[in-house]
Amino acid sequence: MNYNALGRTNYFRVKDEQKFRDWAARQRCLELVEGTAHTFCLLADEGFQDDPDTGVLVQYALIEHIAPGDVAIITESGHEGLRYTVGWAISVTSEGEVAAVDTCSIYALTADKLNRPIDQISRAEY
Repeated sequence: MNYNALGRTNYFRVKDEQKFRDWAARQRCLELVEGTAHTFCLLADEGFQDDPDTGVLVQYALIEHIAPGDVAIITESGHEGLRYTVGWAISVTSEGEVAAVDTCSIYALTADKLNRPIDQISRAEY
């Protein structure tokens, strides 16, 4: 089976609009959408992939483009048929601060809440 993913970002401000447009145009499977007040959003119809210029994940390559004081929230969900369904979100700032969550964290949260070993909770996959 093949993994299929879709992703998008929030609208965020960038340091240099032309440099950002040029960078986005070189990315695989990304569409740049312009919002109001000089903000931009990225849509990823095959999920977020490595930056072809640097090999770095696009999520981290964005750091150099985000305007000071702003944040990009990157979300993606995907599946491999009905075998696996996943989702994640990452926030990145121009200062390089990163936070991440994913749908798999539900297992640890549930184990903690039920005071049960995590290996006693079956996975939503096969």
